Amino acid sequence: MRNRYLYFLRIVLILCDLIIVNGCYWACYYLINSVWDGKLRLETYTAFISPYNLIWLVTVILFRMYHDETVRKIEILMRSTWKSVVVLMLLFSLYLFLTKNYALSRQFILFLFASLSVGFFVSRFIITVLENSKMRGRSRYRVSVAVMGFNDTGIKLAEYFGRHASEFRFEGILDEGDKTTFVNKNSQQLHDVIRKGVRLAALRSIDEVYASVPPAYLVTAHTLVEEAEKQCVKLKVVPDLNSVIAAHFQIRYMNDFPVLSLRQEPLENLHNRFKKRLFDIVFSSLVIILIGFTLSLHY
Repeated sequence: MRNRYLYFLRIVLILCDLIIVNGCYWACYYLINSVWDGKLRLETYTAFISPYNLIWLVTVILFRMYHDETVRKIEILMRSTWKSVVVLMLLFSLYLFLTKNYALSRQFILFLFASLSVGFFVSRFIITVLENSKMRGRSRYRVSVAVMGFNDTGIKLAEYFGRHASEFRFEGILDEGDKTTFVNKNSQQLHDVIRKGVRLAALRSIDEVYASVPPAYLVTAHTLVEEAEKQCVKLKVVPDLNSVIAAHFQIRYMNDFPVLSLRQEPLENLHNRFKKRLFDIVFSSLVIILIGFTLSLHY
């Protein structure tokens, strides 16, 4: 359900943003044209609509405007929006300067940037109000969860539930006061600690408990899951791979397959490769323009 909502929200954002970007452009044209008694040529302003939209496309890709993580958080979406709007203004002005196209009036450019700022502010304000009202209506239906296993995996689970507060009501780490991790316990001690945590979760009316345990103890985990179900608590076991893998290895997943590597390569990310390629093109173009300008001064 959440994935369908994010997909729907992404489509709505794309369509609304295109309407705002192009609507502001033509609204400013007709406004300035009416003030100047029809002195602006429609053909001139139509010629700039394609590069204008292309620059907008580059900025939203650059700042991942419609990425899952961006759309999921209102704060991240707001930051990405204003970065995209500011960079659109700068790149469009730079395009006009480099191509020496001065056909667009300065009044039009100023009105365009002002209307874009107002348009995106209003749209993001409406999205914030709708999302907050939706979150308040959904808060009573959130799943209450807790974590067991005060280790790296358990802490990452806690951070995950904290980031997705709209879906989960995080009740904390049940064994946070325990000085020893699950790795330092034998099988019987581990089972006793988890049973104690499940009883505590049942008393606190917690729906689900996520236990981060070393892979060696997964063989007997099914008995704990069955015992937890008798107390109306869903026990979900998460393998703590960090307990058996050297700390200097990085873990990533290709579908269901864990892959180990010595380091996280930034260029493995398509977004980072795009930014590097864009930087290479822009920097090379500026160098060529600078060399051409220098040679023209000498000759």
